Amino acid sequence: MKIFIKNIYDKYESINSGDVVIDIGAHVGMFTVKAARKVANSGLVVAIEPEENFRGVTELIVSELSGTHKLALYPNPENPKDKKTVPIDTLDNIIQELGLRRIDFIKIDAEGAELDILKGAQNVLQFTKYLAIAAYHTPNEANEIKTFLEKHGFRVIIGDGILYAFRGTKE
Repeated sequence: MKIFIKNIYDKYESINSGDVVIDIGAHVGMFTVKAARKVANSGLVVAIEPEENFRGVTELIVSELSGTHKLALYPNPENPKDKKTVPIDTLDNIIQELGLRRIDFIKIDAEGAELDILKGAQNVLQFTKYLAIAAYHTPNEANEIKTFLEKHGFRVIIGDGILYAFRGTKE
C-alpha cells in the first residue's frame, strides 16, 4: 500500500517513460510493477533479490515471514525456517553484464544489506541519478549510508525510514 498510495520510494523523484529503474529487494514485485507501468515500453526495470547482490556464494536464511529472508552474513533473521546456498554477485557486475550505462532510479530494501550493496556498486553510482533506500534495519544504518553516498557526490534526505539520494538540489 505504501508503495502505491504514499509513494514512499518515489517521493522526491518521479519515474518516467524511458527511465532505467533497478529494484533491489523486489520481494513480490509491487514496486517493480509500479515502475514498469511508468517506464512503459521505452524504459527498463530490472528486479533483483538481495541474495543476488554480492560476489561468490553464501547461505540464505529463509524466513517463515515473506520478505524477511536474510543472507547468513547478517544476524538475527526473523523466524528462520531453512537455509539455502545461493550465488551472489555485485551490482557493478550485474549492470555491466546488462550493458547499462545510465540508471535513473535505484530502490533498495535488502534487510540490512543496503550498505554492502552500495559498496559493490561504486561504478554504477557514477551514472545513477536517484536512489531510495530502506534504511531502518540497524540503528546507524541511515547515517552510514548517508556518509557513503555523500562521498560519492549525492545529496541525501532521510525521512520515515527511507533515505533519498540524488544529484543536484531538491527541496
